[in-house]
Amino acid sequence: MERVSDMKNGNENKSNVIPMGEARRRLAAVEEKRESMMGQMKALMEEFRMTFSEPTVTLVMHRQEPGATLRWRRRAPVASLQTFLTLTAESGAGYVRGLPPKARRAIFEFDRRAADLNLRYNTLAYERKRLKAYMEHVTALDELERALENKSHATG
Repeated sequence: MERVSDMKNGNENKSNVIPMGEARRRLAAVEEKRESMMGQMKALMEEFRMTFSEPTVTLVMHRQEPGATLRWRRRAPVASLQTFLTLTAESGAGYVRGLPPKARRAIFEFDRRAADLNLRYNTLAYERKRLKAYMEHVTALDELERALENKSHATG
């Protein structure tokens, strides 16, 4: 990764500052990957719906900024009774114990795929958040530096 040289006072040492152009390129790449990952998450939900005709649970998107998570939700006639379910928790384990072996294997595979997508999507979401914060901070720092330099030139 390229770095910016610290040229103040003739010092030629390399600084560990990521240039804004590099930060913008990384942000654009993260945005693109994140969009693709969201498409894969939606496709997995659709695949689940196509695999099971009348499941008692469904795979849903739970959005929490800055990310999103695929989660299992129990079906119920009233929305307030539609609780989330974690397969590795006691209630989730009880649910999968009651499934036929073929359905159980399929649910486990869907859950593994969902866990993988959740990890990758939310890692990208965090990187996006940090890159934006970095760019805002460096921009504000540059503006402050310019303002102080202009003030010192005007008075000096």
